[in-house]
Amino acid sequence: MISFVLILQNLPGLVGTSTPIAVGVVARLVAVFALGAGIAAHVRTSARPHVRT
Repeated sequence: MISFVLILQNLPGLVGTSTPIAVGVVARLVAVFALGAGIAAHVRTSARPHVRT
């Protein structure tokens, strides 16, 4: 999670003047991250609620 935040903070500097591209990249990163977190949470709660990995 920390690295994800660092990527978001450094993205404007890395991309520079390509603001629409930066917005698109950030939107995809957030969508993928949220989807992955949602799937992981769903799998943990539905399959094995008492097991933590």
